[in-house]
Amino acid sequence: MLHCSRRSYRLGRYGLLAGAVAAGEELLAGPVRVVASDTGEPLAVTQGALEVLPGGDTTATATGGASTPGMTVGTEVTARYDGTLWTRLEIAPEDRMELEVLRIEVPLRPEHAPYFEWAAPARVGSGYGALPEGEGVLWSEEFVPMIWLGSDRRGLVWYAESDQNWDIEGDDALTIERRPDETVLSMNVIRQPRTLTEPLAIEFGLQATPVRPLAADWRSYQWVPSADITRFFLHLRDDPYPRPQLEGLEPRGKVCYLYTHHRHFTNTMPRDPGEFREMIERMKGFGLLGTALHGGALPARGARRRAPARVGDAHAALGARVGLRDTLRHRGLPERAVRRLAGMVRPP
Repeated sequence: MLHCSRRSYRLGRYGLLAGAVAAGEELLAGPVRVVASDTGEPLAVTQGALEVLPGGDTTATATGGASTPGMTVGTEVTARYDGTLWTRLEIAPEDRMELEVLRIEVPLRPEHAPYFEWAAPARVGSGYGALPEGEGVLWSEEFVPMIWLGSDRRGLVWYAESDQNWDIEGDDALTIERRPDETVLSMNVIRQPRTLTEPLAIEFGLQATPVRPLAADWRSYQWVPSADITRFFLHLRDDPYPRPQLEGLEPRGKVCYLYTHHRHFTNTMPRDPGEFREMIERMKGFGLLGTALHGGALPARGARRRAPARVGDAHAALGARVGLRDTLRHRGLPERAVRRLAGMVRPP
């Protein structure tokens, strides 16, 4: 068993997640499983043995595996202090092998998965809401870097850095399917016949939520308005403190996003680290929580867009998408072009 704040995980002999308890209740309807087929029928899987490796202060690593006729499956799972489980799964054919299907299924208990959220900033957009009623495939999409399934009390985040080794054509790389006793998130890696002659690796992460208890005053955690950010924290070199016009006043809200290099919105690195450090100290002086807001840039035409590496990065990338939108507007592009380039709408 692996334990962290409000959550615990259990790994099966496969090396994949077999149980996840969040806020006192089990999330999974069964172990995470690999489904492979070479002729239309799933291949029988023989599980191996789980081995826990020596760990450090903030991580723990375990390996496992399984075998099917014609190939072996090796897994390595790294558990981090924040409750993330990073999994590397390697499919190794014993010889030349034809596969029609390869998918990894994450089965959740239906009562813990009425809602979902997904995000692919600057790629295909994002969305959230309640899953439709009924059984069958309720949602499908091309590869996106983050999906959350859960309820208003608990849930499970899936995330990945790359679609390397996935079939990328079509809108069914990732699906959510409701079955009689489980709601299944599927990573549909191979969806077209493929010949394997060398090992194939797939990497992804899982994290149960909530990651920590809510603060007693969590409903007061509102964003500080942009106007107050400008008045209290920006332009400290051009308009240094003391600022008499702010005497006796405090910023509204609780959570403050800080940025510099504001002429064309934002940049990931401040031009003046000392000024940015003073911004942070003044923010802390008001008892605010803070985060940096990062800007983005257009990739080269035809360049492959990489997904955020961690779940938290998806939220930073969302800020980047908004920043890119405002930059494009500043340059005078038509609104439809702005929204398409910034990933606000999917191209036709």
